[in-house]
Amino acid sequence: MREELGLYKERVYLGSLKGISENSKQRSLRFVWRGIYDKNEALIVLGIHQKDGTWYVNENHVY
Repeated sequence: MREELGLYKERVYLGSLKGISENSKQRSLRFVWRGIYDKNEALIVLGIHQKDGTWYVNENHVY
């Protein structure tokens, strides 16, 4: 990843998306950023869900 993108410089918050869950008691969100690196840019997605009052990370991707 470092060879393709270069060193990390900064990120810009683009927004959040509410997740769709089969279990209506489980809340989920996805946060989306534009990652800016020395050589290129990437889309960063972080997904979280809440279960029994605790939030857990369930997705972490760099596109």
